[in-house]
Amino acid sequence: NGGYMLGFRKLQVTGGGTYTVSLPKNWIEENSLDKGDQVSISVKEDGSILISPKEVEKDKKTRIGVNKDLELIIRMFITKYLEGFDKIEVFTDERFTPEFRRVLKKTVQNLIGVELFEETSKKMVFQTLVESGSLDLNNILRRLSVITQSIYVDSIDSLSDKVSARDIPSRDDEVDKLHFYIRREINEALTNYNVFESIGMDDKSDAVNYVLISKNYERIADYAVDISKLVPQLETDPPQNLLDYANQSIEVYKKCTDAFFKRDKEKASKILDEYGDYRKGSDEILKTMYNEQNGKNLVLYTSILDGIRSVIRHSTNIARVTINISA
Repeated sequence: NGGYMLGFRKLQVTGGGTYTVSLPKNWIEENSLDKGDQVSISVKEDGSILISPKEVEKDKKTRIGVNKDLELIIRMFITKYLEGFDKIEVFTDERFTPEFRRVLKKTVQNLIGVELFEETSKKMVFQTLVESGSLDLNNILRRLSVITQSIYVDSIDSLSDKVSARDIPSRDDEVDKLHFYIRREINEALTNYNVFESIGMDDKSDAVNYVLISKNYERIADYAVDISKLVPQLETDPPQNLLDYANQSIEVYKKCTDAFFKRDKEKASKILDEYGDYRKGSDEILKTMYNEQNGKNLVLYTSILDGIRSVIRHSTNIARVTINISA
């Protein structure tokens, strides 16, 4: 699981009959431990003992002071959530404005497990109610992929049925929720072995890979939203070659996702080999678009094509990560 062997140690017996074993000096120094510090000891199902550098801090708290930069405060709040803080207090020397309350509460709606715990005219306290390590990472990623696929397929279907695109932007919020939660869990797993084991990670070195997978799904959903917003502006149906290319992009997405969850490196490699063909196909479509007489449609078609190409690029990024992942 990304660890390393520290050798063997002999058991010693103290005068009172207690068994002791010494810990390697390098491990002590790496974890900034000193005489008198506590370590956490737990017995695992296979009979082995796990020694953690320190007990995991419960109910991590932080405070954020409000200034006039609302956007900065929102970013700080999200950052504290991603860093694993369970209780976040937002305070001000003056009264909160109605606009600030509205924006902050809307932000919290996109963070899984965060609830408003206490509220006054000058203080808002938020509590995270979901315990880290309670959900399997692969199950969360699978749900993320399913929602993203649903959003993207509907955005492509909307090219010929504009009605189906209307609720796509609101569904993208669920993707953002899962992406933020995955990042939070991985951050926790890097410092807490119990969380690392509970969420089903195979190797700590894969933390970056899981974040990349999640980020690519999040970006694909964003492009789906962009496409859905362009569709109602079309004055005529898109050309057939653009529709065919859009449907091809769905198949690319499905193949890349399937390769990831099956950890099929051979399939992922084959997909990457085909990426050049996808780029060439989009270039050919772009050339035919210049025959479009309606200037507005031309701009919309090229924007939609660019969105589809971006989805293929991010899908193949998932295939690329699949090759790099440990298991």
